[in-house]
Amino acid sequence: MVRNFQSLLLILVLSSGLIAQGNVVQINSPTTGELVSTSYLPIDYSLAAYFDIGDSACTNCDGFIRVTLNYAYAGSFHNTGPDTLQDVTNGQYLLGLEAVDPEGNSFDPEIMDTVNFTIVGNPELCEPGGLTVYAGDERNVLVWNEPFSASSENPFPATPNSVDYNTGSTDGSSFTENSEIKGHGGPLTSRESGWARFSLLGMSPAVNIDSVVFNYYVNETNWPYWSVTPVSVDPLTTDAATLHTDINAEGSSATESYLYQFESSAFSAGFYSNTLINNASSDLADAVPNGYFVLGVVDRDFSATYYLDIDGWNEDNPPSLDVHWSAPGGRQGVYNAPAISNDINFSPEEIDQYKNAITNGLPYPDYLNEIADYETNRNPNLSSRDVGIVCGTFEYYNIYLRQTQTVIATADTNYWVHDSLNNNTSYCYYISAVYTEGESDTTNWVCATPETYVPDPVTNLSGAGLDEEALIYWTSPTTPEYVYYTSFEDSAAAGFTGQGGFEIGQPDYAFGPEAGSGTNCWGTNLIGPYENSAYATLTSPVFDISDMASPIMQINHWYQIESYYDGGNVKISTDGGATWVILLPEEDYPEDAVFTGNAGIPGEVAYSGTTIGNFWHTVQFTLNASDSLVQFHFDFGSDASVQYAGWYIDDFVLMDGGDGRDLDGELNHYKVYQAGTLLDSTTSTSYLATGLTNNQSYTFGVTANYYPNFESALESTTLSPTWLYGDITGTITDPNGDPLDSAVVTAGVITDTTGTDGIYVLSNLDPGLHNVVVKHPTFDNDNADVTAIAQEDGIVQDFTLIPKLDRPGSLEVEGVGQNVYLTWFAAGSMQIGCGDKLIPSLPYSDQGTNVGMGDEWDVGGGDGEDYTYTFYVFEDITITVDLCSPITDYDAKLEIFTADEFCVSTTTGYYNDDGPFGSCPDSPAPYTPSLLENVMLTEGVYYIVVDGYSGDIGNYEIFVTESGGGRSTVIAEHMFDVSLEEEKLIDSGVEPADARTYVADFKAIYFGDDLQLNVEDNHAQNMPSVSTRTTTEDSLTGYNIYQVVDSGDSLV
Repeated sequence: MVRNFQSLLLILVLSSGLIAQGNVVQINSPTTGELVSTSYLPIDYSLAAYFDIGDSACTNCDGFIRVTLNYAYAGSFHNTGPDTLQDVTNGQYLLGLEAVDPEGNSFDPEIMDTVNFTIVGNPELCEPGGLTVYAGDERNVLVWNEPFSASSENPFPATPNSVDYNTGSTDGSSFTENSEIKGHGGPLTSRESGWARFSLLGMSPAVNIDSVVFNYYVNETNWPYWSVTPVSVDPLTTDAATLHTDINAEGSSATESYLYQFESSAFSAGFYSNTLINNASSDLADAVPNGYFVLGVVDRDFSATYYLDIDGWNEDNPPSLDVHWSAPGGRQGVYNAPAISNDINFSPEEIDQYKNAITNGLPYPDYLNEIADYETNRNPNLSSRDVGIVCGTFEYYNIYLRQTQTVIATADTNYWVHDSLNNNTSYCYYISAVYTEGESDTTNWVCATPETYVPDPVTNLSGAGLDEEALIYWTSPTTPEYVYYTSFEDSAAAGFTGQGGFEIGQPDYAFGPEAGSGTNCWGTNLIGPYENSAYATLTSPVFDISDMASPIMQINHWYQIESYYDGGNVKISTDGGATWVILLPEEDYPEDAVFTGNAGIPGEVAYSGTTIGNFWHTVQFTLNASDSLVQFHFDFGSDASVQYAGWYIDDFVLMDGGDGRDLDGELNHYKVYQAGTLLDSTTSTSYLATGLTNNQSYTFGVTANYYPNFESALESTTLSPTWLYGDITGTITDPNGDPLDSAVVTAGVITDTTGTDGIYVLSNLDPGLHNVVVKHPTFDNDNADVTAIAQEDGIVQDFTLIPKLDRPGSLEVEGVGQNVYLTWFAAGSMQIGCGDKLIPSLPYSDQGTNVGMGDEWDVGGGDGEDYTYTFYVFEDITITVDLCSPITDYDAKLEIFTADEFCVSTTTGYYNDDGPFGSCPDSPAPYTPSLLENVMLTEGVYYIVVDGYSGDIGNYEIFVTESGGGRSTVIAEHMFDVSLEEEKLIDSGVEPADARTYVADFKAIYFGDDLQLNVEDNHAQNMPSVSTRTTTEDSLTGYNIYQVVDSGDSLV
């Protein structure tokens, strides 16, 4: 439609594009910066003579004047000025007068004049809002919002649009939520992080942003250290990976985040508000032209144990921003929060150590307590707050009872409790705010009916008798009672059947778990790893769930399964086992699709992984309430290689989650009773009672306690502590019966060292067979297999140690004529030779490193720096060399050599790089530490070399033990007089020079230069040796020489 103008001059001016605002409409009063002290606002303005003003929709005028205050419509003028606006309350305003056409359309270009001014002395009497009444037992609790001002000092309310992904969460690989905002701890690249996209449509880019307040509702949380972060991309158009990276980019910086919080462990669900810091105000100002502003939510913790979940656009309490702004010409001085100090002197790893230790009751270094100094104790908003003076001078609230239309109470907080009421009677209320200048309008009225409240007790109370202790545990009142439960302790296995590897019983595998509860559980192999190419199935009996309103199946399980290639999942059948459908847990399977070469569940979702499930934990599966008879399959499959402990299942539960309840009070703690007497209070769902007497019966009870003073009925259980562990004790003596001090006695990881009385005690041992090893620096080691019994008295095992006596070695025999010449190393004269350290006797252990030791031995494969042990063998022996230890921390390798007098080495062929896969779980080494088993050695000198694969270096612990074999007759001490042997050679016809040369050769090869041929008692010389003796001072008196014959050894 073509616009017909009444004024030809207006048409010409508009078409020329040269019009200025003041040329058509100009504000004369109020003037810029003027203070107006009355709500009656006179406005004087001038119109160009060529603008013909009239009523809206007129047919014979050019248009009318539209009036705005702070960009909001405030009326219209249809005559030439002056005119007035009524009831303008205190505040700063931007007045706009715009000439528009009769239909209210703006001209092009726009014709407008504006001016800033301030109203004083006429505050708005703002009314409270949001009245909510909660019914209790003989009481009602009233909560309402503070008064809401419509003046310019009131913030612009920004909220997310009610559409998917205006709020949500991502883990970097996918969008995990399309509404709820999750900040969960964990690895930087995969922790779940959230966002909120707030609409700014309707906000003018011409205003100044003074501050931004983030309002949010936390629906679930656990001790988060979290941040609100800048986000520069649009969540509606950006992929998950890019958005996740952007959200987390400034999460760990207190100087770049919009909020940097250290919440206390008491931080709980509820409403919260925080003024955003750093660049939040300027960033939002820059975002106004785009029409939206995005912020992120990040939990900075390393562990997913710590988190907060915030309601999004589709939850009950969506987030919002209060954007405090002011128009040019008069800033409002709204508080801007300063940046939080970033001088926390603790690393993320130390913070994680501190929080995990506190959470799990573990010890930690005292200096980490200073982390708590950075925490802020905050509670959900429900406290007295000052009402801004923009709404007048606030004094109090009037609380009206609608039935009588009278004020029944006044309050200066935004909540009030009406008590001493009659249950089952309705009460209705409305609220007003009272100011010095008068009383506001009232809220809408709201009703509630109090009723008798019976607090629900705890559910599923149980316990276990421990050693002089009792562990009591339960579930919260909101957890449904179990409809069916079995821990598989009965001989019939509760009707479950296993095939293909699944078996029931007591687990007995070193790298697997104990049962989740009781003694028995199901497992893919209870005594070892699962088979290659396995397809194992555990089948439940048929269950009738037709009476359950909201059926849930739950298991307690433990798994250590090769990631991706092997796995297990749960299936359900509703047709008697004819067809099976994968049942999805409430928390997704960790593996989306296992290897297609899996023999049991190729390509299916599964529980899979070696470190994410190797602890007992429960998982739940929601069932279809419309089903009647159901049956479950637990299917496990593996590929053709690599095995782990497998999948263990215990504590099968069916429960009905449909019986919810309305809480009157907030559940805040539990009380634990012993024999009717209050023992303690706790917020957890378990309690450990200590200081008990074994084999005595105790009755414990637990109640649930609610705000303000409701306590549930007592639920009770009876337990008897018992001995769970055994002790082994005894005395270490020498052959004379005298007690030995400083003997180290070990059984596994339990160690004790004797004092002057020679007594040792190994306490708290698991019942069963233990190898007790005794070591002493000046006595031979000893060991014994001892069975520990769970009882009050310890098992007695005494040891008598034999002093270490040096032995001769390396016996050589040479036949010359009718004589046999014997030579050997003198007792205590074993030399290190080409090695770094001597192994004096077996069993032997040592801790060391190959760092900086040089590459001196050509170990098979890629090698590097090495460390070498010299080992003398005096008789045929079979040994084991093992590096399995928590101390071994690098990719080590072993090889055994011999060497000549010039240290030219020859391998024995005994070599190992990695031990059996998974056989040494306590070692932090990247590959299983090396192991040489059943090494058969004959008499001689050997060099055991500890090296590193491809030059790897680190620390190790070595164990050398005898593993069987060897001769039954011990070659005893021998005596060799060098001078006498030379004389015998001469007597037999050997030339004196040849005899002397012969003996000199022995001297050069086996002894040192200080062995003199003219000395009769060579054993008395200072022979170069490495003595194995320390404190014992036995004197060598000679050597005995034995002849070995079939009838027995004889002393010759």
